[in-house]
Amino acid sequence: MRCKELEPLAVPFVDGELADADGADVRAHLAACPPCRTRIDAERAAREAVCAAREGMREGAPPALRARCARLCRGRHSRRWISLTLAAAASLLAALIWFGGTDAGTPVLAAQLTLDHVKCSKMNGARVSGSPVQLAAYWRERYGWPIRVPAAMNDRVSLAGVRRCDSSEGGTAHIMYRIDGRPLSLFIARDGGRTPRIFDVFGHEAIVWSSDDRTYVLVGREPRQEMEALAAIIRKDLPLQ
Repeated sequence: MRCKELEPLAVPFVDGELADADGADVRAHLAACPPCRTRIDAERAAREAVCAAREGMREGAPPALRARCARLCRGRHSRRWISLTLAAAASLLAALIWFGGTDAGTPVLAAQLTLDHVKCSKMNGARVSGSPVQLAAYWRERYGWPIRVPAAMNDRVSLAGVRRCDSSEGGTAHIMYRIDGRPLSLFIARDGGRTPRIFDVFGHEAIVWSSDDRTYVLVGREPRQEMEALAAIIRKDLPLQ
């Protein structure tokens, strides 16, 4: 099997829907192809994130999203609306996942950002490196809003860099750390009013809290007590630069 032949089989393989012979071919290819193993790991992470957020996705659309849809409808002919359906559906789904019914959608937010954490750690996504001050200055200049980049929380943690979160088109900063060599992520979003909560998302702890008009999500595989201690250190360093 070649990598291109795996492409249409990736999702059914992860879903357990392939015939035995096809599944055996995929497993044999994955044993010899690290890039395709990474791809399958990402597909599994995506599936687990959706399953973990299933209940939160049943929430109704938030008022802001409903108002936006209503504005799009006004003054347009129905034929024009139909022609935009597919593109709009993708945009609205992304908006639903992000806004997630405000606080009621926090499980969706936690799952989506945990998925980003997993994908970035496996695929080594592009990031900008530097000191906390340099990274904060880069983010403000590049994306137009300020963040504070916490330094390493203790001597086991090192700052790896910052990147734009893929799930929010620049609306979320992804600050990347390593703790004893393992990935640790802090996401900062222009989003407030979230009740502090902790989620277990496919083996990761995701700690969510808000301060002023920012929401913070700390994601990692460390024990919950240690993750809470790290989050407490970060909270002391929240004022904007």
